[in-house]
Amino acid sequence: MSAIFRRLLLLELRETFRQPLTWAVFVPLLVAMFIGAGTGAAHVEYEQQLLQVVTAEQAAALNEAKAAAQRYSVPSDLKIDYHRDPTDAFGYMNWFLVTHAVKPPLPLGALALGQSDLYPSHVRIDFNSIFPDAAYDPGNPHELKLGAFDLAFVLIYLAPLALIALTATRLTGEQESGILRLIAAQPIGPGIVAAAKYSAIAMVSTAVVVGGAVLALAAQNQLLFEPSLGLIAISICLWVLLWIALAAWTASFWRGAISSIVTLVLFWATMTVLLPAGAALLVEVIHPAPSRIAYIDSSREAMDGFYGDEAEVHAAWFSRFPNFATAAPDAVKSAEVKRFARDDYYRRSLLPQREQFEARTQAVLTTSDWLRLLSPAMMLDNMLQTAAGTDIRRHANFLASADAYSERLRRFFEPLALANAADPRRSCEQCPGRLNFTRYDDVPVFEPDADISAGLRWSVWTCLYLAALVALFSVAASRRLREWPM
Repeated sequence: MSAIFRRLLLLELRETFRQPLTWAVFVPLLVAMFIGAGTGAAHVEYEQQLLQVVTAEQAAALNEAKAAAQRYSVPSDLKIDYHRDPTDAFGYMNWFLVTHAVKPPLPLGALALGQSDLYPSHVRIDFNSIFPDAAYDPGNPHELKLGAFDLAFVLIYLAPLALIALTATRLTGEQESGILRLIAAQPIGPGIVAAAKYSAIAMVSTAVVVGGAVLALAAQNQLLFEPSLGLIAISICLWVLLWIALAAWTASFWRGAISSIVTLVLFWATMTVLLPAGAALLVEVIHPAPSRIAYIDSSREAMDGFYGDEAEVHAAWFSRFPNFATAAPDAVKSAEVKRFARDDYYRRSLLPQREQFEARTQAVLTTSDWLRLLSPAMMLDNMLQTAAGTDIRRHANFLASADAYSERLRRFFEPLALANAADPRRSCEQCPGRLNFTRYDDVPVFEPDADISAGLRWSVWTCLYLAALVALFSVAASRRLREWPM
């Protein structure tokens, strides 16, 4: 029987390569892969260039501050205010410090754009904003519904359609043409025939889809051999095999070519459109977003509360630093204390509302992780986005890191600025600058997250999930193909 299977497999492979439909389907699919990879590579290059501009801007601002410190350390008749003095800790912090929290693209960032075209790759740490993410515009949210034509889109949406075109009538077409009756008259079971037919198309399809994706990334110089790359290739192989197993299972009902095509297209629409849309709607119902109008109203109330009790707020904040409060009680009236106290009051007043939004985001992500089990397409899409580093979870973690970095900078400058406010003496009375802060290289810098472990975890789970579905439909199809239809 194995010899018969090998002969049938070779015949099917030869027939697959000779059919014009094979090339009519795979050639456009390969072209689409190259276009999708080009879109992803262009976005990665744009982000890299943008981060280079940000880095250059930070370096230029630092060099300018150092040069100004040299100029202002020489006696001169020039008079400058503290807010124009880069050698004053408070002045440098608020008006001269240029620093960013950055989210660089991961090595496999060209795989999927995800939501990286909606959310920025960097955030300016501006102390005029209480929270870092208030310093950027998230863009048009309708862009999220349109999506992007990237490599992930081709693999998840277009590749299944190509496989349906090649496999939907592979067995049922011969049933309607009468050829299957001639085959059934031979001493061979339908399982061997079906196994040869679908094994042949599986071998060709896997090689084309996986190989095409690899070539598309390589053509854009985006093929980097990361630990998760092998798991991604395996998951794409299993994705291809899943659709072939579905085609074999559908054909096992022997209801004709039209019925097989319609059934597989309905499977595709359910996996890629209906279930994701239903899951998104369910998430909105389970976890409704907090009111942004209420948040704005809380901001107004915080402002009113601050100006209604301003002196007490200043004193309460200054009391956290007993050394300065005892040695220089008049410093409570300084611009430094007033600014720090105001920012701290606003932050503490608005933090509960902020935490509601953050808690809702985490709840949505957790629920979404479970809902993805409903659809292999959602599992694969999330895996590709996570491996590419363009998923919403990484962005949420980035915003949290940016906020932590902003608070770290405040904690760095606060004691320096308070020391200057408590003892405003100059080290050089004839110099324009106060010269009480020139430790520019000691200012904390943001450490970007380049962790790829999340991509590895989701790749493993997606491979196991797809492998289970492939085995399930393969076994179901093989059991139904034990006998020829009557």
